[in-house]
Amino acid sequence: MGSTAAEAYEREMLLDRLTNLRTIVPVLAEELASARRQLAGMRRENRLLQERLGALEEGRADGPLTRSAPTPRSGRKARTRVPDQRSRALAVNAS
Repeated sequence: MGSTAAEAYEREMLLDRLTNLRTIVPVLAEELASARRQLAGMRRENRLLQERLGALEEGRADGPLTRSAPTPRSGRKARTRVPDQRSRALAVNAS
């Protein structure tokens, strides 16, 4: 049972595709893990912002309207301003 030239070529193509997948799949897996971590952080941030908004709406807000944002790649802590009601209304009306 000898293999034909077409079968040999197809086998080579399949091996090339397999090699390519072996290099791509780990990269995709890392990107997926990173996206999941980012999603978890965004959910955490959203929950905190919802709690803060609830406190503001109830009039029991204490402290400044800023919070510490995740540390950027520069290593310095960024400060994020939580929008007040007027800013939020302008943003909603603009869209």
